[in-house]
Amino acid sequence: MAFWPFILAPALLAGGAFAARFTFWRPSLPGVPALMYHYLSDDTAGTGLKKLRVKPAAFARQMAALKRQGYETVGPRGYLEAALGRGRLPERPVLITFDDGGCDCLTRARDVLAGLGFTATVFLVTDHVGGANAWDRAKGEPELALLSWAEAGELVRAGWEIGSHTRTHADLARLDAVGVASELAGSRQAIEAALGVAPLAVSYPYGHASEAVRAAAAAAGYRLGFTTDAGKNTPGDDPMALKRIIVKRKDTALDFALKLSKGRSTL
Repeated sequence: MAFWPFILAPALLAGGAFAARFTFWRPSLPGVPALMYHYLSDDTAGTGLKKLRVKPAAFARQMAALKRQGYETVGPRGYLEAALGRGRLPERPVLITFDDGGCDCLTRARDVLAGLGFTATVFLVTDHVGGANAWDRAKGEPELALLSWAEAGELVRAGWEIGSHTRTHADLARLDAVGVASELAGSRQAIEAALGVAPLAVSYPYGHASEAVRAAAAAAGYRLGFTTDAGKNTPGDDPMALKRIIVKRKDTALDFALKLSKGRSTL
C-alpha cells in the first residue's frame, strides 16, 4: 500500500495536465459555430504568426470531419435569414470564414470545400485586394498574396460569400468616428462596385468591436459583425457581435472536436 502514492502521483499529475490542456470538462454550448481561418500554408518561414497558418492537409482533414459528423455550411445570408425567422438552418450548421482574403482561399480551400458540398465566406481588405498583407509589414511579417477582384468573383460563382475586413485592416479602436466610418463604408462600397453585391457581414480587424464600432458598422449597412470572441452563436445574440472559433496550426483532432462542441479547446 505504501507504494500506491508513488504510482498514483504521476497519473494524477498527467490527468491534471490533460484537464488543463483540454476543455473536455466544459459543458457543450448550444448555437452555431463559426470557424475562423486566415491562411492555409505549410510554409512558416519568417513569420511570428505561425498559429494563423493552418496546414492544408490539416484543413482537409478538419473539413472531412465536419462532413462525417453531418455538418452543413451556411453563410452570413443564411444565418441572417434564420435569425430573422425567414429561413431555417440545417440540423448541424457551421459557418466557415477566412479573414484577410489570401489567395489560398482559391488555390487550396475552394476545391476541398466543393468536393464536400461546402462553401465559405472570405472577408476582404479592400484597399489591398490583388496586393499583399501590407498591414503586417511593421511586424516584419512576410508578404502573402491576396485575392484579386477577379479571383474573388470566382469564389462567388462557386457559392462563397464575400464580406468586409475594412479598407486597410486598421485597428478600429484606434480611429476616430470619421476614420471608422471610412474604413467600414468604403470597404462595403468597394465590394459592391467590384462584385455587384453589397456584403451583409463585416469581420472586425483584430476582433476589436466596441459598442461605437458596432453601431458604425450597422450605420454603414452591415447586418452582421464577426468578432474574435470565442463561443457559438444563438438567435438572441447581438448580430453585430457574433463569436468565432479560431482554428490554429497546432490544433489536434481533439482540439477541433472540442472547439466545435464547447467553443474552445483550452482555458
